[in-house]
Amino acid sequence: MKPENVGVIITSRNDSATVAQSLESVRGFGPTVVVDGFSTDGTRNIAREFGAAVYMRPFHSVRDQENWALTRIDTTWVLSLDATEAVDDDLRAAIAAVDEEGTCGFAVRIDNEYLGRIMKSPAASLGDAPRLSTRSGNGHVGALDGAIVRREFRDLHLHFVAINRDTTEAAQTY
Repeated sequence: MKPENVGVIITSRNDSATVAQSLESVRGFGPTVVVDGFSTDGTRNIAREFGAAVYMRPFHSVRDQENWALTRIDTTWVLSLDATEAVDDDLRAAIAAVDEEGTCGFAVRIDNEYLGRIMKSPAASLGDAPRLSTRSGNGHVGALDGAIVRREFRDLHLHFVAINRDTTEAAQTY
């Protein structure tokens, strides 16, 4: 699969410290859409500097933001990231080597950088949804080599903010 034929959706909110690294990691991919939850820290300006189409939208859930962004991308394949995440070189190469036949998506390992160190946990590292997927939904879900590196927790304060956000979202969904 040619990376330039893969659209990219990035969800963000006040991610100015990491969004450039995220966008740099998908340079050369297809159209990039950033769906921003009304950042106040310059995230949107950084995304625009990378040539991404940036839209502001109230945040309800990551899935909601991604589904909305799908209407703004016309590629068959879409890679979904958060602005705290970046594609590593091995994943980039794996995407370029993908045989699309009979596959509707690919799970991707997540390596979490926690307080400056990469934490690898094979049991918990594959997300619950394919990160690279096709719109058709016809076929099986495979797995790719390489990883998405998540740099969400640069300090403990950010970790507690994420816990509060995620538990609030789960409670609202429930």
